[in-house]
Amino acid sequence: MSNRGFKFVGDRELSTYRHAIILKPEYRIGNVLDLEGYNKHKNHAEPVDKVKAFVDYVSRIVTGNLYKATVIEFYTNSRTGKVNDERLLYITSGSYEIGPRFNHIQPLIDFCERVKANGGIKPEDKPKKVVSTKTDWDSYFKYGKGIYKNLQELQTYCRLLVNSGVPQGRVEGYFFDVKAKYDL
Repeated sequence: MSNRGFKFVGDRELSTYRHAIILKPEYRIGNVLDLEGYNKHKNHAEPVDKVKAFVDYVSRIVTGNLYKATVIEFYTNSRTGKVNDERLLYITSGSYEIGPRFNHIQPLIDFCERVKANGGIKPEDKPKKVVSTKTDWDSYFKYGKGIYKNLQELQTYCRLLVNSGVPQGRVEGYFFDVKAKYDL
């Protein structure tokens, strides 16, 4: 039994996405060759923004599991049989392929590129949690109609923020918020 206190139980029926982790031989337990899971917790609501939910889900699963996997695949969860599920992302420590549904989402592309450039992610490489208050970063987040002429300008600014040390999670939240608010 785990000392964590919280045990994630995936909701097979109501999750929008699912994943399959194909384990390296040294991480297999008996005849278990792969691990499957779902993005939504059984007793919690799923986020309304499905794109942000997918990006967060990928980041969480890949960061915690890629070091013990040969490949991790993400799919839609159509609930009509796995053969009908659309493959959304295929990622290894050295390559990735994003399906058409999400191949234009910059935070996902940036994350996959970092994984590829680093040759994967080990557990000790997990991003450190940055303790900060909202007011620490307020001056970086610009709001207002017309600040960004198009999605590319917003993506460029968000990359600049991350490269300047603003926490990745805050930048992703800002990206999705502005994108939705101003229909970019």
